[in-house]
Amino acid sequence: MRMKLGRWFVGLMCVLMVGAVSGVVRAQNVRPNEMGDVQEEQWYVLMLGGQRAGWTQARRGEDDGLVRSDVKMNLKIKRGAIELEIDMLQVSWETSGGEPRRAYSEMNMGGGSGLKAAYKMGEDGVIQTTWQLGKPVEKAFPELPTDVLGLAASEKVIAEKLKAGEDEFSIKTADLSLGVTVVEAKFKKVGEKVIEVYGKKAPAIEWEVKLSNLPSITAKQYTDERGRVLRMMVPMGGGLDVEMVAADKATAMMDLEAPEVMAETLIKPMAGSVKGDIRSSRQAVYELSFKRGKDVDLKMPRTGTQKVIWGSSKKARVVVNLDEANNPEADLPAEDDLASTQMLRWDDEVVQSLIRRALGDDMGQGMSDREKASKLRRFVNAYIDEKSLAVGMATAAEVARTKEGDCTEHAALLAAMLRGAAIPSRVVNGLMFVDEFMGYERVLGYHAWTMAWIEEEDGGRWVDFDAVLSGNEDYDAGHIAMTVSSMRDDQMQNDLVGLVPMMGNVKVKVVRLR
Repeated sequence: MRMKLGRWFVGLMCVLMVGAVSGVVRAQNVRPNEMGDVQEEQWYVLMLGGQRAGWTQARRGEDDGLVRSDVKMNLKIKRGAIELEIDMLQVSWETSGGEPRRAYSEMNMGGGSGLKAAYKMGEDGVIQTTWQLGKPVEKAFPELPTDVLGLAASEKVIAEKLKAGEDEFSIKTADLSLGVTVVEAKFKKVGEKVIEVYGKKAPAIEWEVKLSNLPSITAKQYTDERGRVLRMMVPMGGGLDVEMVAADKATAMMDLEAPEVMAETLIKPMAGSVKGDIRSSRQAVYELSFKRGKDVDLKMPRTGTQKVIWGSSKKARVVVNLDEANNPEADLPAEDDLASTQMLRWDDEVVQSLIRRALGDDMGQGMSDREKASKLRRFVNAYIDEKSLAVGMATAAEVARTKEGDCTEHAALLAAMLRGAAIPSRVVNGLMFVDEFMGYERVLGYHAWTMAWIEEEDGGRWVDFDAVLSGNEDYDAGHIAMTVSSMRDDQMQNDLVGLVPMMGNVKVKVVRLR
């Protein structure tokens, strides 16, 4: 059985860390040349769970009459014995007045060609260009509001606020990693203190920073009097909090032993938990206890098989029943659940060919939605013949070609193939109970699977399908859903960030298995 701490964690971490020192816009239609006129440079050490894990380089200069900001990031982690290297590049251009003009961004996470996005800003709006397997896809967005600032202008405003002695203020930027989202960053001064920055003592101002698109996360940031980041800490839970510390180049790029990120996230069921054959269970009741409740944004989804009953802000019972469908209420399939996105490019020619291989040239004509979904699930399980933890981020189209990956790759390919068969789908992230994993027995680990909207005689409902499971069973009661996402380009990160308040904060008791 393969699980993993999914791409959402590393992707989110990179966005948060780079966001502290990089521009708010990304991507041009070609990879830019190295900056020629470098006027400022700063290096940072990246730490994960208290261990060195990589570096960040931030540069500022002029290019073609515009202010240019470059950020490079390199991060190394281990999942079990497998080492994964993540590289990110972001380049942004703005006018001297702080108006974003164009940008470039790319992220490569292990196997796969990575994600690239391009944005060009003008009076007619924002034109986004993304690439998948070398093919450009354009999408238009409305013009950015006039109060959205570029990186250099944002730093200037922060410096002015500090000089004026303001203890609370906000600035607006734009997250353009996969779509266009205006983000308000709120800064609240905590106090002043002397901190250690790699062997040196430095006076610093401590801030709490909250981003409107990541409401469940409060970062702690230390700056100098000019607003330059000296140290930043982001609570990710599960012993995997992230830090970025200012350093010189030699220190930042020192050799390191990549930290292991999977074992820290495994959850051992509480004492008193019942035991049984989890893979054959169709009903289960779990009791979830949270160390923190009122001070964090805890939300869990109601799905076609799962109900959540909150006893208090720190305790909930999760009832999973495969034999009794939940009424979907207002949670009906929407346009997003059939869309072709960067992660779920169902109209890709290879993905289309796999659907025909699984369902026949008539695309399953005469089959019920459930029969088609079940057949697609079994096909994906058999098709991905390299069950590997070495793949950090792979889209459905890439998995269709490489036949490699683990839970997130299985979930993405199945979700795309379902949409290609005209069945609405979503990707679910949560916990999965396994008898043995990485030498640990009877644990819950973070996992990803797929849900599909199945039309039946008595109406439609959301049904879960886990392509990692072998055999004929599509799903079992050993799953606890925590977030659900349509994987829309500009919403995916926000959907997945709901896992953050859970990590390192939850204990699980298995109350019943049937």
